[in-house]
Amino acid sequence: MKNNQTIAFISDEFSANLDEAIKCAKSHQLSLIELRSINKINLLNLSLKEIREIAKKIHDSGLIVASFASPLLKWNPDGSSKHTAKVNTHGYQQKDGENYDLLEKAFVIAEILQTKYIRIFSYLKYAGFRYSDLDGDLAKLIQLAEKYNKILLLENEPACNIDTLSSQFELISAWDHPRLRVLLDIGNIYQMGEQLLYADLDRLAPYISYAHIKDFDITKSTYVTVGEGSINYKRHLTTLKDALQDRKIVFSLETHVKSNSQEATNSSIKYLKKVLTTNRRVRYGIVGCGNIAKRHARSIVKDLNSELVGVFDIEVSKTKKFQGEWDTVAYADQYSLSKDVDVLCICTPHDIRANIIAVGLTENCFVLCEKPLYIKQSDFDSIVNLPNHQEKVTCVFQNRFNEAVQELYEQFIPDGWQDIKYISGRVCWPRDEQYYSANSWKGKIASEGGILYNQGIHMLDIILSLFPHDTSISVLSAIKRKIFHKDIETEDSIVCQLLVNQALVSLEITTANIPVKPETYLLVASPKKSVKLGGYALNKVEEKVGNREASEELKNTPKFALNSGNCCGHESVIYYMSQYVETGNKNILLGDFSSAVRVNKLIEEIYQKSKDC
Repeated sequence: MKNNQTIAFISDEFSANLDEAIKCAKSHQLSLIELRSINKINLLNLSLKEIREIAKKIHDSGLIVASFASPLLKWNPDGSSKHTAKVNTHGYQQKDGENYDLLEKAFVIAEILQTKYIRIFSYLKYAGFRYSDLDGDLAKLIQLAEKYNKILLLENEPACNIDTLSSQFELISAWDHPRLRVLLDIGNIYQMGEQLLYADLDRLAPYISYAHIKDFDITKSTYVTVGEGSINYKRHLTTLKDALQDRKIVFSLETHVKSNSQEATNSSIKYLKKVLTTNRRVRYGIVGCGNIAKRHARSIVKDLNSELVGVFDIEVSKTKKFQGEWDTVAYADQYSLSKDVDVLCICTPHDIRANIIAVGLTENCFVLCEKPLYIKQSDFDSIVNLPNHQEKVTCVFQNRFNEAVQELYEQFIPDGWQDIKYISGRVCWPRDEQYYSANSWKGKIASEGGILYNQGIHMLDIILSLFPHDTSISVLSAIKRKIFHKDIETEDSIVCQLLVNQALVSLEITTANIPVKPETYLLVASPKKSVKLGGYALNKVEEKVGNREASEELKNTPKFALNSGNCCGHESVIYYMSQYVETGNKNILLGDFSSAVRVNKLIEEIYQKSKDC
């Protein structure tokens, strides 16, 4: 995205004191500031002498007034009382019979401030409103705009009659006057419980000259710092930029954050600058809208170099719900989604992943697939027959990015593996009956495959990743059993022993609903060094003996402490996946196709060797 957009903020959103607002603008190296009120008094209620003093102070500071955010027409027509609800007019005190005097005063103020833009509204909302109700005042305003060489910016305001993008388009396109343009306020759309629709944006784009930026948390029904709410601004601003065809507009922050407004404004400016100066973001689509998809979405939203384009699930209700929660587009199928993205994230049941991988590769997408990539040999055969599968397919092994796991790697990669003599691992993640009953594919041999493909695969991957790909591996024994979950097809517990190079490996994996908190355990030992990991998902170093300096590749991989939601690992995966798409350089900890196949083959061998008991 070319940085031809300009950032401003409304001064009273930061402080009622103009000097403090100017200082804020200068600290962020902004050249524009938008004015609405000073010391809690709206500019319309100030004298022209006071306006001249304000203008001098701003211009002496080297700033330019981006717009006068006036309250024009944010009132009842002709002094009527059609709308009686309390409305925030930001310090403006209306007096009976003064509306038309104020119209021209607003233009005089804009002239003194040397700004070409004046924000206007569409009367406070009332039943029976017709677009023609505005004809008289709009005609007067346009006449004044021509007289003073100004541009009117009509905002979509929830408290007023023109409150949606569609109503903005109907009115603006009907007038089709160069002095009447659109002020787009995306946050207002979400305050009304709606979502930005790109079809509305596309047809409104020729009229958009200005935008207000604020973020809204739909779960709390409140405004928050930009980048911390529910609005998918990265994607929206990319789409808006494309719709504008590189035409320059102003993006002005109007945070509306009541508590700690200065911190909110500062953080919002920093976020918006980063978003607008990113030339291109990697576009992601998600197939499958279950729980794991939320981790992908959260990580994509958090990463400044990534944006969520759309989602698809075969259950339409899930797609619609996910669309609303993550402010994205609901696609009708994975085929159309894959055409619009750089990376296709696959978060579906195990048995259908290979088909979706094929869809992504056919459209030349990168594919980021949850583990495992497949559970049937025929699915593997279908993937390897597709071009670029080695380069394009990445498997999600997020626990590799845990700080604790990286400390393990530091001890044994790239050459310490030769001395490993003993490995002991355990995954104890108790699951109740609802875990299986709420997901029809879990616990089924055909769709899940077994707990090694689900709960055990991360442990196996971390163990295998300590050793080179050509290391000899033997399955010595394996026993599986249904200890608690008698009604599922797969086992809920498995114990196995392996020989990896010269290391004896002993593993226990269980989802039996035993009365113990979930935990993992991994001990890797050589004659002079040992590392013992624990925690919910190998996110804690319990004990470490011996020390060595990390390899250069590991030194360049930031460490992330795992949180209780097991999301930080996914954040790392998305960060490095986007880096890989953009640069072609793949981080050593990203799960490549060969690693995913390697662990799958080991799982197959364990199950072939296993006995029921």
